[in-house]
Amino acid sequence: AIRRRNKHPDLKIEELVLGEKSNTSVAMIYIEKNAPGELVDYIRTKINRIDSDYLIIANQIEEELKCKGTPFDTIGYSERPDIIAAKLGEGRVAIIVDGTPFVIYAPFFFIENFHAPDDYTMNKFIANASRLFRWASFAISALLPGIYIALFTYHFSLVPYIFVFRLAESRVGVPFPMVVELTIMLAFFQVLREAGIRLPQPIGSTLSIVGALILGDVSVQSGLSSHITVFVVALTSISSLLLPRISIAIFLWSIVIVIFSGFLGLPGFYMGFIIFCSHLASLTSCGYPFLYPLGTLKTFRYKDISFRGDLNRINDHIFRGDDVR
Repeated sequence: AIRRRNKHPDLKIEELVLGEKSNTSVAMIYIEKNAPGELVDYIRTKINRIDSDYLIIANQIEEELKCKGTPFDTIGYSERPDIIAAKLGEGRVAIIVDGTPFVIYAPFFFIENFHAPDDYTMNKFIANASRLFRWASFAISALLPGIYIALFTYHFSLVPYIFVFRLAESRVGVPFPMVVELTIMLAFFQVLREAGIRLPQPIGSTLSIVGALILGDVSVQSGLSSHITVFVVALTSISSLLLPRISIAIFLWSIVIVIFSGFLGLPGFYMGFIIFCSHLASLTSCGYPFLYPLGTLKTFRYKDISFRGDLNRINDHIFRGDDVR
């Protein structure tokens, strides 16, 4: 299927056999004149270093290639041949493992989490509006809980007094500090979401809707949480659904920012946000910056970052390794 969509004469397919006992067939695919030679050599070396009796799924190769110590995926994957063919045209390297329904590719960059295949089949302005919503949802899901804790715990003067009075009224009888209250509610909603994913589709969707309604109502009626906290948690959880690939990573980092905000207020929120940004900036994908092309915008003039340009101009783009080294 990939060969049918990308008939480039320099398309190379290297076949490898991994697993001393499983003898699993692995194919490394790239376009010779597009993919940087250093990237191909790096991935080939990493794959050959895998010493395992059984190689069953592509995730075993992914763990060898991905950046360690982060909840963010630094290796991409897809089940669609058209997407993989497009990535090969950009100079990426794809890896197919026999028996695995999806293909992994590298390098993978953070900004690709905000791109969707439908962006290239719909009107450009509608696609850009959708991307804008995804960026806004990322900011809400990652930063809103921390801002809420910092403002309503330490900096009342920055909040309109009517909100402060409403919050004080709704928190009457809540036995937990605001940080603990928010963390518990975020955990509850995360449990509901996981249950909805693991259960069969008809039951999972019903459980998610009914469970969220019952959980929010009962938690307020029982005094476990306030109305505003339920609203903040619901808005945070819904916003994270627009970015399913990094929703868990956003949830974990939002908890970290909430803890910093709970201890130090707005200075703690700023510290948590800076640490979060520093963490993203420190990540690499097969030797390339995870935040590319944000750091090389002037030299490379990438045409498909936050907003989608004309398709003809985007198709002229070829990923070059020297631009991000």
